Formats: sequence, C-alpha cells, structure tokens
Amino acid sequence: MIKNKVQLQVTRKRIKSFEEALLKKGARPDDVHPTLWEAQFNEMEAQLEIMKLEMEEYNALITGKVTAFEESFNDLPNVLIKARIAKRLTQKELAIQIGKAEQQIQRWEKEEYKNATFNNIRKIIDVLGVTVIEHVYLKGNNQNNSTVVQSAEIISDKS
Repeated sequence: MIKNKVQLQVTRKRIKSFEEALLKKGARPDDVHPTLWEAQFNEMEAQLEIMKLEMEEYNALITGKVTAFEESFNDLPNVLIKARIAKRLTQKELAIQIGKAEQQIQRWEKEEYKNATFNNIRKIIDVLGVTVIEHVYLKGNNQNNSTVVQSAEIISDKS
C-alpha cells in the first residue's frame, strides 16, 4: 500500500523500470532454463500489476473518489492510513493535529499501528472523522448459541 507522496514517486519509478525490463526481455541466455526464464518475467508482470493497482488506489484516495470503506475491524490500521490520504492530510499535518511528531505517525503507519495506544488511535479517528462500528459478543460454551452481552459502537463524527 502506498502511504505517502514519496512512496508514490518510488512506485512510479519502479513501474517504469519494470516496464522497460519487460520490453527488453530479449533472448534467453543459454545457461538459464526456459521455465525459469519465463517464471522470472511472469513474476515481474505480476509485481507490475500490483504496483499499478496500488497507484490506482492511492490516486482514487487522494482525488476524493473514495468516501467509505467496508473493511473488518482487523483492517482498521489500513483504513486509518487510507482515511488520512483521502482527507488529503500529510503525516506531518496529522501529527500536528494530535500533538505528536511526524516521525511517530510514520512509525505507526509503517508498523500498521501495532504500538499505538488506544488513546492515540481514538485521537486519530477523531481527527480523520472516521466512524467505526463494531459489535462485541461473548460466545457461550455452545458455539451455535452466541449470547449478546453488549453492542458497542465506537463512533466519532466530528466533521
């Protein structure tokens, strides 16, 4: 996933490099097995397609074409990154709004918020105007009969 403009530029350069390499495929060297030769280029084409899709996603986010995410709660870290991009906030701007250093946002995004506290995640949710809805269930001993203990909604809509 492309998380900022620097990564976008790196991805653009890598795409160009991959496209040039694929165009220059040329003849297979005698010491390389045909299957290995073909597999190498198939993998390059697959990687090229992934990079192009990541660029499309980033561009859709930054241009405002994406306004909602249907993701599981486990995907919250990536949703926060996508929401920041969609809100056209840099990592530095987000950091200022929650009272942290830009490098802290960079670290959290790199590690997908694994070491961010719940309180810091709540601050980010508030700044981004993200609404997260999650239900909490306690399963009984009988897996087929789940008992609802509490329905919890984490909602932040400070637009």
